[in-house]
Amino acid sequence: MIGVPAHFNNLQRDATIKAAEKAGFEEIELINEPTAAAIAYGDIIKSNKERNVLIFDLGVRTFDVSIVKIKGNEYNVLASLGEGNLGGENFNQRLMKYVMGKIKKDNRFKDINFEDKNNDKMKKILNKLIKKIEELKITLSCEDNGILFYEYLNGNDDLDLEITRSKYEELCMDLWKKCLIKVDEAVKKAKLKKEKIDEIILVGGSSRTPKIKEMVKNYFNKEPFQNINSDEIVAYGLILQTSKKLNIHDISTKAIGIKIGSKMYNIIPQGEILPISKNKILKFNKDFIKNNMNDNLTIKVYEISNNMSFNEYLGEIPIKFDNDSKENEIKIKIHLNNNSIEVSAIIKDKNNNEIEIKMTQGEQIIGIDIGTSYSSISIMKNDKIEILEDNLKGDKRIPSIICFKKDKFLIGTLAKNNMITYCESVIFGNKRLIGIDSSNKNLEDYIKNSYIKINTEKNKPKYIINNEKKSPKDIHIEIFKYLKQFVEPYYNNNEIKKTIITVPNYFNEIQKNETKEAAENAGFKVIKIIEESIAAAIGYENIIKSKKERIILIFDLGGGNLNISIVQLNDNEFNVLSSLGEENLGGENFNQRLFDYVIKEINKDNRFKHFNFNNKEDKKIIRALLNIKKEIENLKIKFSSESEEEEKFKIDLENNDFEIEIKRNKYEELCMDLWEKCLKILDEAVKKAKLEKNKIDEIILVGGSTRIPKIKQMIKNYFNGKEPLQNINAEEIVVFGTPLAFNKNNI
Repeated sequence: MIGVPAHFNNLQRDATIKAAEKAGFEEIELINEPTAAAIAYGDIIKSNKERNVLIFDLGVRTFDVSIVKIKGNEYNVLASLGEGNLGGENFNQRLMKYVMGKIKKDNRFKDINFEDKNNDKMKKILNKLIKKIEELKITLSCEDNGILFYEYLNGNDDLDLEITRSKYEELCMDLWKKCLIKVDEAVKKAKLKKEKIDEIILVGGSSRTPKIKEMVKNYFNKEPFQNINSDEIVAYGLILQTSKKLNIHDISTKAIGIKIGSKMYNIIPQGEILPISKNKILKFNKDFIKNNMNDNLTIKVYEISNNMSFNEYLGEIPIKFDNDSKENEIKIKIHLNNNSIEVSAIIKDKNNNEIEIKMTQGEQIIGIDIGTSYSSISIMKNDKIEILEDNLKGDKRIPSIICFKKDKFLIGTLAKNNMITYCESVIFGNKRLIGIDSSNKNLEDYIKNSYIKINTEKNKPKYIINNEKKSPKDIHIEIFKYLKQFVEPYYNNNEIKKTIITVPNYFNEIQKNETKEAAENAGFKVIKIIEESIAAAIGYENIIKSKKERIILIFDLGGGNLNISIVQLNDNEFNVLSSLGEENLGGENFNQRLFDYVIKEINKDNRFKHFNFNNKEDKKIIRALLNIKKEIENLKIKFSSESEEEEKFKIDLENNDFEIEIKRNKYEELCMDLWEKCLKILDEAVKKAKLEKNKIDEIILVGGSTRIPKIKQMIKNYFNGKEPLQNINAEEIVVFGTPLAFNKNNI
């Protein structure tokens, strides 16, 4: 038994059930959280007397209000409303905005820039402020005033700010009034007068706010019910329903309707008692179908609001009519309960036999971005994109690292966490070796920088792992298999039919084919391969949702390569004006420059003269190199912050600490020729598109390496001060756009 907010739509309920099934739960039932609270209340008072109970459920992020008629073991929901972005977090944000305003006005803290959210120091300040705001809110629920104290806010001065309860109430009053408006709507929807509400149950931590309690009391001229734990009552009610199976008659919180052509039909109104089944018969004459639908019809199913606007697309039913019939009749059947929705259409064939066609909830399309450093996987269902998370850390970026443990591969986060232990079999950046042979100009570099032995056999690179030979394609298969486990629950372990994979712009046909074969060997059915920068352009187009013609430049600098594309967008048309790439130019190369510099500095220290860093047969050396690589990555991340000008590099080598100061300008000096190479390729792409710089309407930065301040500045300078677009996630935009390419046949 799982509690969900009353305002959850059918897609959200379906996603909740799938997530629970993925976690191993069975026989799942959903119940609205306010209804669960009403069950708990009924158990506490233990009375057979009929009463109307209002549940005021104000939590961290959502607000639900339900009115339930209780008599013995019967629970009839009379009204249920909710708001998805109204709760304690919103109240915290009001306090946060006020506190930040006070800090900005204080001359002692004028160097603090809250807008610089990529700055590590600023992240720490904001995270600490969030915790202190929560503590302050709790204090103001008990006291008339509170102190927000932040020691050494700017490294030297303390923030000591007093905030009164009345100020807090002033900041949040419009939000709290919004809660009361919902309460009033629920009472009217239940067709009751305020006086007919016998009991008011306050649920959720935010309902403890004194002013909210007072406002609810004043609205009803009645004290809320006191002897319950507002944080625990929902869970208590869920347990009771699981064990007692009470008679609950919930209601539909959203209406269900269909759309055929331009016509809309409301089949199940909002507020109907669940479960419910409804039928509707529709008739279409032959001429109408032929002229408007080419003998085919698609019935689209939606959740709809009271004003008949379409909110959520649920799925569709394709219909093929018998052209010989003068009139075609369709019987629509919808069954709705708290857990699911079933929709079907019944038509008759030439022999007058009934054929039932069930709703399909849209095709599921998988998008995969196999990166040099990190990989990502997404799924598109009903035109909504979900980027899946690594089960171990909850990250959407999965390390493209693999190592061999006895008789099995460790991949992703597990490999990263164990790479020191299994140092002799660690593989990084396998993508760079896929589909290449000994004629590749960069192969020698790849072999030199590898921590595992690589031989060439028949002109093809092969890893030597525990005396076994593994090709880059073999390793790619293992990474694809690892990613596959994250999408399998969406398919009930059936065949994954439609997958789109991204590749760098520079990939040739051999590299594309080996990537596709690796994915298919892992169990994916690949229907399309697209360039990474084009996927980013599709993602961008989906976010801005504009039909205005524009020319955009995608500057995609990831862990292993640079991709640049210039794309002309016009409504749903994608015209690629130029596309260039460089296979050995990315974050790993920048890391290597820092790495080489640190190794030289270590070699100057007499304590480490006996270290032979070229001897990769020695496990101690490999472990030392991997530890240095790990710290180098952390150092680069710090230098990707705008404010860090100098950082310490520190590592323990055989119980001796090696430590040096590295300045940002040293890092920039080491990498400048590589970054200038990026700008040269950028210039080539602009010229190849036969454009002037000022004709580029938008610059999209993609890939983690574009966070480096100097690179951003160089791009800005190249475009005469034009700022790149800021409001996208540079690491996620490619995998976000990848499944959307399924509907893009006009690229």
